[in-house]
Amino acid sequence: MNLLLVLLQAIVVITSPAQNETVAGVVNITGTAAHPQFVRYEIAFAYDPDPTSTWFEIQPPSETQVAEGLLAAWDTTGITDGAYMIRLRVYSSDSATPLESIIRGIKIQNTAPPTAAPTSTREAASPTPTLALPTATPALTIAPSPFPVVSPVSPSSFPSLDLSPYTSAFCNGVYFIFGVFIFLGLYAVLRDKIRRPILRWLRRIVSDSKRP
Repeated sequence: MNLLLVLLQAIVVITSPAQNETVAGVVNITGTAAHPQFVRYEIAFAYDPDPTSTWFEIQPPSETQVAEGLLAAWDTTGITDGAYMIRLRVYSSDSATPLESIIRGIKIQNTAPPTAAPTSTREAASPTPTLALPTATPALTIAPSPFPVVSPVSPSSFPSLDLSPYTSAFCNGVYFIFGVFIFLGLYAVLRDKIRRPILRWLRRIVSDSKRP
């Protein structure tokens, strides 16, 4: 197509992928996005059908016209397998309404479809019934225990402990301490009464010794 002819008229068309085509991986979207008063073109995809009219941008808007060339590289590896549609919009300076082209029924198939297991036409042979014979139950024998049997120890077998010497020593110690406390108490009470007569007696002895 003549580039000059393209630039003189508005052409908005997607040539690849085609309608109902199955794609996978990175898909090259080719076509023409041209207008005499060209501003930019946008390309997006959506579910098919799309009841909510939600479109996802494939690449940022481009301000360069394309004539029978690559419009965008669509990476489908992160998209769930299913049916989608592609929309090309061209915006111009002479109109607020863009021109658009939509390709429907594009099937993304990045996951290989499951393969059916081969079926055999030969019927499986019916198993031959087997006769179960009664088996003899082995007699249960109790082996002697390898560990010696320990008989419980009666309390009377323990030797008796004579605590009388310890009891006597403890009582003597208590009596001694009690006597010490009594002595100290009496000394504290009688200290002043005894000390004064003793001091008088000592002074008298000293004064008598000084006399000629």
